[in-house]
Formats: sequence, C-alpha cells, structure tokens
Amino acid sequence: YCLNLTVTVFGYDAFRLSLLFWVLRVIIAFAEKEHNKVGVLLDRARLTKVGKRRSAELLLRSTGKLSRAYAGHAEVLRHKLKTSGNFAYLVTTDVCSVALTCEGEVLEHREEYEGQNHAKVLSAFIKDMLDYATPRGIKLDAVAVTTGPGSYTGLRIGLSEAKGLCFGLNIPLIGISTLELLTVTVLFKEFWDDNVLFVPMIDARRKEVFTGVYDNAFNKIMQPQPLILEEDSFAQFNNKQLVFMGNGSDKAADIIKHSNARFIKRIRPEAVHMMALSERAFRNNDFIDIAYSTPEYLKEFQATTPKKNV
Repeated sequence: YCLNLTVTVFGYDAFRLSLLFWVLRVIIAFAEKEHNKVGVLLDRARLTKVGKRRSAELLLRSTGKLSRAYAGHAEVLRHKLKTSGNFAYLVTTDVCSVALTCEGEVLEHREEYEGQNHAKVLSAFIKDMLDYATPRGIKLDAVAVTTGPGSYTGLRIGLSEAKGLCFGLNIPLIGISTLELLTVTVLFKEFWDDNVLFVPMIDARRKEVFTGVYDNAFNKIMQPQPLILEEDSFAQFNNKQLVFMGNGSDKAADIIKHSNARFIKRIRPEAVHMMALSERAFRNNDFIDIAYSTPEYLKEFQATTPKKNV
C-alpha cells in the first residue's frame, strides 16, 4: 500500500488551505483507523513468500503453517495476533519444565536441570502454576505435554500427570514431539537461509540418538527415528547446511564428518518454547486421547542391570 500525495497551492487562498487541511485530516483519521489491519496485511503479504523471512508466529496463527521468525516483528505480532487460549505446558525429558500461558504470554514457569527428578518436582511445579492461575481467575483451556522421544521414566511421569490434570479439569490434552520442540527453539532464534535443514538430537546412550530432519518451513525431511551415528550419517544432505541441536548433538560433533554442519550448544526442550506448537494444535483440534495415548519411545524399552549390581 502506497499513498502518493502531491499538492500545489496557488497563493495563500484561505479556502484552499482549509480544504487541504480538511482532506489531510480525513486521510490521517482513515490511516489511523486502518493501521492495524493494513499492518497485518502488509506483514502477511511480505512474510508469506516461501523461504523469505517469514514470521513463525504470524503464520502459525493466521495460516496454520510454521516457519522461521521475522526479525523485528516477533514482539509486535505477539500482541497483534494474541490467541484466547490459556495453556499449561509440561516438558519431561532430561529437563523437567512447566509453564503457564495466557493469551500468548508466558505468565509463570519452572525448570529443573539437575537430572531425573521428575517424580520429585513435577507435581510441585504444577501446583505452583495452579496456585498462580486460580486467584487470578485463569481457567485452563488445554494442557500440552512432550510425548517423546526422551527419558522413558520422565515421559511416563509427565504424560500421567498431564492426563490426570486434563481428566480432572475436563479439558483436552495436546501432545508435542520433543524433536519438534527443539527445532522450534532454534528456528525462532535467528535468520535462516533456504538451504538450511534442522537436525534435533536426543541422546539415546552409546553412539545412538533419536533424531529427525526438518526444513525451515517445518516439513519433515527425515522421519523421527533412532540412529546409530557414523561418520557418513546424513551424507545424503551434503548439499545442505545442517544445524544440529539437543543433548545428542554433542557426541555427534565428534563423529559426523559434514562440511556444512553447525552445532548449536545448550539448546534444551523447555516448556516456555511450546507455545507456538501448542496453539497450532489447539486451533486445529489436534488432541491426543486422555485414556489411551502413550509416549513416543521410537524404540522398545530395554531394561539393564546397573554395573554396580553385576
């Protein structure tokens, strides 16, 4: 949208000047009235070009598609395009994390990074969120929980807590892939070229990881799977830049030989980053069954005997 205004005033005729000022006032009033709508339309027209600095939040909330963040617009769009949902998020991998959001804003959150303490701290974290929400009249619309892959015990504890909360409050349950959560966390951090692929990794012990591959429009290029790392792992993507993240990427950096690999450290699946994926699922009514849903282990659980007991 472009307004070109050219004015030529002959002399200092009072009537013409007053008419000019009146026209300008009408234009300004119209512009102010339409500002928000025009701004969103401009953002949408500019940002929805495939691969051209699209805003993840704008696309999630307006078209249901996910893409990378558009620098300078994230905070504006967060306020322009608020949703009405109130959510509780639970992450139970090697990190235990809980967050409460209302209309697109994180209100309260808790994290525990000290290891497998989910059984000890998760219920207390959830109570903290409810204690914050109840006196403020905030009623939950849904609960979102990471369903894996990840720690077997942590996933079971987290999903069980989430199911109980949803059953008691009679609200839907949203399941979020831990790999997708890691990808979104990095996707929103900076500009990314069209040639980039994202490779989240979760440590599965020894030389094995849980992983998948996503492009910058969040399409699955390689399905989530367990993978034993070798030097030529991901060789089929040699013409792409690969961005690795997650606690499995540390050992991958010592094994994988890829000329265009980039390893981003200290990326953890945290509840405060679940908002975009959860709101998309909520809007699309993409819920999981409270009674019969199970964690996404990606491989069968194998019980072993601790070395100290052998």
